[in-house]
Amino acid sequence: MAKKDYYAILGIDKKSSPEEIKKAYREKAKEHHPDRNIGDALSSCKFQEIQEAFDILSDPKKRSIYDMSGMNFNKQGNWNDTSFSEDSFNEFSSFFNKSKFKGRTVFYKLEVSLEDCFYGCSKTISLEKNKICENCQGSGSTELEDCGFCYGKGVISQKQGNFVVNLECGKCNGQGKTSKVSCSLCMGKGTSTKEIKEFTINLPKGVSAGYQIVLHKEGEPSKHKGGMAGDLVVNVVVAEHPYFKRDNLNLILEVPVSYGQLISGGTIPVPFFGKQTLMVKILPSSENNTLKLKLSGMGFTLPNGAVGDYVINIKCDIPRKINDEYKNLINQLFEHEKKHPSERIMNWNKKVFS
Repeated sequence: MAKKDYYAILGIDKKSSPEEIKKAYREKAKEHHPDRNIGDALSSCKFQEIQEAFDILSDPKKRSIYDMSGMNFNKQGNWNDTSFSEDSFNEFSSFFNKSKFKGRTVFYKLEVSLEDCFYGCSKTISLEKNKICENCQGSGSTELEDCGFCYGKGVISQKQGNFVVNLECGKCNGQGKTSKVSCSLCMGKGTSTKEIKEFTINLPKGVSAGYQIVLHKEGEPSKHKGGMAGDLVVNVVVAEHPYFKRDNLNLILEVPVSYGQLISGGTIPVPFFGKQTLMVKILPSSENNTLKLKLSGMGFTLPNGAVGDYVINIKCDIPRKINDEYKNLINQLFEHEKKHPSERIMNWNKKVFS
């Protein structure tokens, strides 16, 4: 496995002092914190890497081992303290010797409505997963033999400078054993049947497309004895709403009105989530394409308390088909406007054509 450059992740060099490491960590963590980047899967991954980097580089013992051998050290490398758990380490590395081999990560696309995002929701999903073969316990073999490449050790020792580094055997993938007789039930695959498991996914208010939930150890089981199961990653997809739109935390609605409503003003009904109807007022002599009615604090809400607005864009509807009565009224209005143009039109004509 390639060594992660924790110094590059924090944006510092190898000579950085503990104070410089702490300062860089605070800046990076603040930039990619989940509360400031809800729904941003990339920032979520970066935040986890930043946490990993700080955990290693802020500890003198871990930093020293990392600088000398990086990711290539065995489980006896004095990493077993309470602040750096074995499960956390398995997120980005495999141990040597009694190693834990992680199963496949499963990705699930969860489609929700815009209203679900507005109020938050709870969804139940069903996932079909491979089940470990009971006959061979996931090994794919009913009879094993010592690996002839590492002689049953699972690791290959290599000298790097003044240090001897144990590398995982590529022939047996660190198991120390290879198959002698394939399992007849699963045909050497390690999995023989499938199982269906249900999960309840709770989405907070204000989530958007791209929001991601990780259920650790709920993915595919490991095929190796004692191995860790993979993760289940649920990615949120938001279905398009027939008339509502979203702009950051604002709920947007475009409402068509007649020319008469813009001129005379009045009260019009507008929809809201939950089959509610709100009454909003249009002031007389409102202009087309510029009128925006804002209902403060009625937009999307985030768990941290941030809230948007409900913005209603008013647009004049120009009918494509009109009957004779409507046409006669329009012609009368047109003749009146020619005789009595508005002050703005008179000033514009005077400025442009004088």
